[in-house]
Amino acid sequence: MKGLILSALGHNTEALAIVKKILFKNLKNFTCWHVYGIINKKEKDYDQARSSYINAIKYNTGNNENILRDLSFLQAHLREYEGFKETRRQLLLKNPGDFDNWVSYACGCYMSGDFDNAI
Repeated sequence: MKGLILSALGHNTEALAIVKKILFKNLKNFTCWHVYGIINKKEKDYDQARSSYINAIKYNTGNNENILRDLSFLQAHLREYEGFKETRRQLLLKNPGDFDNWVSYACGCYMSGDFDNAI
């Protein structure tokens, strides 16, 4: 996607303009919402990044774990431990065979004060 490439090259304003133009034409494009969240996180606009990730999850019909993972990293960064725990629970339900999901969910339980589930 051109917006993500421009963002990686440091052209965040151009990338934001492209992503906004695409979202204006197709509001349900979950890939653009995800890219929009990545760019906003880079720009330290965390509230907009969170809502962009949530929109990406809402419009995603497939099983894209990257969006949930990015949202959980943002929630941990912002110290929203209850949200982090819930997002990690969703990742765990999607892929229970992944050891990282179990450890991350246990960390989320611990950070949110749910020590019984953390153990």
